[in-house]
Amino acid sequence: MTRLKLGSWVQGTLHQNYDNAPDISPIAGKITGICTPLASLGWPGSKVKGLSHLYTNNDSVSAGEKAWTFLGNELTKTTSCGGRAAPTVDNAYDSGYALGTKYTPNSVLTDEFTDGGSDSICTELYWQTAYHFNRGLLARFGNPTPANNNLFGGYMADQNDLLPRNFKTSFGGYNSSPLHPFYLDGIKSQANARRRLNRNNQTYQYDFEFFSWGMHNLINLMTGCYVGLNEPDESQMVFGSVAEMERKKLAGISKTIAYLSSWSQSVTLPTDTKDKNSGVRIYRPDVGEGDYWKVKDWPITPLYAIDFFSFYALLAHEGWMFFDSYRWNSTKNPADMTREPEFFDKNRAFWNSPSGRPAPALPSPTNNNQYPFRPMLGIDLAIDNIRKTKIVKSIVDASDGLKYLTYSENGSTVAHRNGTLGAYAVTTSKLNYNQDTIYRLADAKKGMCIGAEIGNDWCAAYFNPYASPRQKKNIVVSLPSGRTVDMGSVGGKRWHIFHS
Repeated sequence: MTRLKLGSWVQGTLHQNYDNAPDISPIAGKITGICTPLASLGWPGSKVKGLSHLYTNNDSVSAGEKAWTFLGNELTKTTSCGGRAAPTVDNAYDSGYALGTKYTPNSVLTDEFTDGGSDSICTELYWQTAYHFNRGLLARFGNPTPANNNLFGGYMADQNDLLPRNFKTSFGGYNSSPLHPFYLDGIKSQANARRRLNRNNQTYQYDFEFFSWGMHNLINLMTGCYVGLNEPDESQMVFGSVAEMERKKLAGISKTIAYLSSWSQSVTLPTDTKDKNSGVRIYRPDVGEGDYWKVKDWPITPLYAIDFFSFYALLAHEGWMFFDSYRWNSTKNPADMTREPEFFDKNRAFWNSPSGRPAPALPSPTNNNQYPFRPMLGIDLAIDNIRKTKIVKSIVDASDGLKYLTYSENGSTVAHRNGTLGAYAVTTSKLNYNQDTIYRLADAKKGMCIGAEIGNDWCAAYFNPYASPRQKKNIVVSLPSGRTVDMGSVGGKRWHIFHS
């Protein structure tokens, strides 16, 4: 029995260290994309670490390796809506067709038409615009099916969420309801899975617009895995997103990816106001011992969330993509920090020197080589999980499929549930209706165990988002054949992955 451990090259630094990771090929058919490559490697040296896509529209990167989000300023607009310029049906189609020359069906493409300032379009026109824009893109690409394209729809939560965040079925408060009839009815059939909950009156009679517009016949849909964190109780965010990804598959969406970022947003708290945050310290040992800049930015995405999604979404679904509005080549030298207007012009950057040394001069940003102003360790965790996923996936692919596994926690049984097809987790190849294991685990606030077995080969992966890393539990997993795997005493908020 082998335990897959954290790569020794992953270090607790503000900057990335994946230049020290072993070279590995990307996983065929999966998406593993980043936004801020290490300057020392660039994209050519980064992709040999198992990466498939770079978030850029720079033509120096191969079109099929680009990831991009289209904004309202990339649409032709010859009419108006809500006092703003707006695209007609023909404008939307023609814009998509024209922009398609820079990309291929393998490019990871999303849109943010209703967000982004004065160039955004009114929300009333979103679905019409998105539908015809994607028709134009696909026509340029030769009309590949959703299974053969990487178009992943709208960036805004209301345009890609089938379920309320964190199992919250009503507005306000922090109560979660994983066993609400909306969730359990929604896994019974494809038709039910397509319905949206009206949180005002708790009914769910109508399809999500993505389906009523027929967009599931054209494209896929991303899953935002950075919103719903930094809350008084964020514990349901992880399994809520698992339910979301499973629901998408049951609803007939061909592919979904975890959309990740080094920063995150809460749903209800003022932590979304940068000034409310305590700030990140960027130490400058080149100036003097103990000297640092404190920068107030969005809250970081908790590392446990990135660890979870970069393994789970890559194993069970189509992978993950990091995005950011800041795109630079990241260095390891704090002296490369620049004077970002978002911080320095808005009183969000502060110099601190215990010995009273003056602040160093900073160059203006050029979007070239820069030192990060938020922790990038999560990207290293995700890259390390490519290696782990490859090992586990080889066993899953040889078996009859990925399954939920029963385990004992300190001697008490936590049983998996069977759906129509049995214990299988919901994936593209296993549309296991009535599979409610994730909802039962979320309601009981117990960890998840998934794995597979074929002959003498097996794998088992356990993750508990409800316990802290110091809250140890003795976990013994039951494999489909009846064999058991004693994981020993393991903590929460991290993957524990074993195989043989």
